[in-house]
Amino acid sequence: FKPNKEVELCNINDVVTEVLAIIGPSLTNNNILLQRELHAQTALYTFPKELVQVGINFIKNAKEALVEARTNEPCIIIITDEDEHHVYLRVCDNGPGISSEIIARIFEPYFTTKNEKEGTGLGLYMCKTIVEKHLLGKIGIKSSETGTCFEVVLPKIRPDKQ
Repeated sequence: FKPNKEVELCNINDVVTEVLAIIGPSLTNNNILLQRELHAQTALYTFPKELVQVGINFIKNAKEALVEARTNEPCIIIITDEDEHHVYLRVCDNGPGISSEIIARIFEPYFTTKNEKEGTGLGLYMCKTIVEKHLLGKIGIKSSETGTCFEVVLPKIRPDKQ
C-alpha cells in the first residue's frame, strides 16, 4: 500500500490506456467486447500507478464474472467523466449482477465469493484502501440483474495540493 513518492499530474484517460495495455489482451482472449467512453479532460494530481492497480482489479473482476456466468455478448464499458469538482472512472459490465448480500460486504478484507485457490478477498479491499487513503477519493458499486458498475470519484483538487 505504499504509494509512489510524489503525486503526479496525469489525465485519467492515460491511466485507462495503461490499464488496457496490461489487461486488454485478456479481454480479447475471452471474446469480451470493450467499449471506451473517455470524456474527462482535466489533468489531476494523483498516484497514477495506484489508479492503474484499481482499474486492473475492476476489469479483472468484471471479466471473471462475465466468463463464469457465460454471459451472451459479454461487454465491459470503461467511462471517464467529470463535473466541476470531480473526475469519475466507471467500469461497467453486462453480467448477471451481484446479490445485495454480497454487495454489502464486497469491500471487506478477506471476503471472497471465489474458492480458496482462486481468490484471497483482498483485491477490492485494496482498491478501497488505495482510493480512499491515497487518492483521497470515494469508491462505490451499483449492481442489478443487467450488470455491475464500479465507480471511483476523485477530487480535481487534492486537499494536500492547495
